[in-house]
Amino acid sequence: MYLFYNLLAMFIFGTIGLFVRNAQLPSALLALIRTCIGAMILGMILLSRRKKININKGEWKYILLSACFLGCNWIFLFESYRYTSISNATIVYYSAPLMIAFASWFLYHEAFTKQKVVCLLCSMAGLVAISFQSGSFDIMGIFFGLLAACGYAGIVLTNRHIHMESLSFTFLQLSLAACIILPYVLWQKEFIQISNITMAQLPWIILLGVLHTGIAYLLYFTSIAKLSSTNVAVCSYLDPCTAIILSIFILQEPCTPLQIAGIICIFAGIIGVTKSSKGDETNAL
Repeated sequence: MYLFYNLLAMFIFGTIGLFVRNAQLPSALLALIRTCIGAMILGMILLSRRKKININKGEWKYILLSACFLGCNWIFLFESYRYTSISNATIVYYSAPLMIAFASWFLYHEAFTKQKVVCLLCSMAGLVAISFQSGSFDIMGIFFGLLAACGYAGIVLTNRHIHMESLSFTFLQLSLAACIILPYVLWQKEFIQISNITMAQLPWIILLGVLHTGIAYLLYFTSIAKLSSTNVAVCSYLDPCTAIILSIFILQEPCTPLQIAGIICIFAGIIGVTKSSKGDETNAL
């Protein structure tokens, strides 16, 4: 049952690009709406369970930093969807595990093996292949995708210093992210766009908040508490696979042979790093 919850969450995350395209709102405003709706849903769950939020000393700075990374992550990811295909944006975004591996070696002195170096070079070659035949429009999308991946890596690295219960932490993270995104939205005067939302856009926007944030995060955090790290790692690849299939077969986005080769290189690098990390854990045990 928990494996099904995790797979369902990954499938939902994989469809986010399709919803962002149809929502047709500025990236920062859409990220703000998503965080607000998601925080409200998780807040109601916390109230229904009558749970107290307990924060350890010294964790506030990491929670705030994690929320900053989350806000930037979503803004840049949504921008990436605007400038390039969903498949390209998703694959570039999933270079985040490689960034985490390198940052962990640099910041926490974790083992950085030859296999990880090869994987990093393989994924970098994949990024070059994806952008090689792209115009400046696509290159901007790939650039924003890399920034989104940096945001995701930042979330993972800062979360190492946080030991709160998952549901409470996610509620706080979303609430703070909304507070961080709000000034930027006001500065960009994007709130004007709310009055222009049509009935056709509304279902996509609501589902982004309810389904892709509130429900999907609840499924994800419920499942990872019960599944092994190996299962969680394997299930996570359903997200980019879903995004790529949707972009090619439903949105009919073009994908050249060179870009397919780039996608394969990036997947090879990510899977290689995952296997290498598992090997390190096994050796440590």
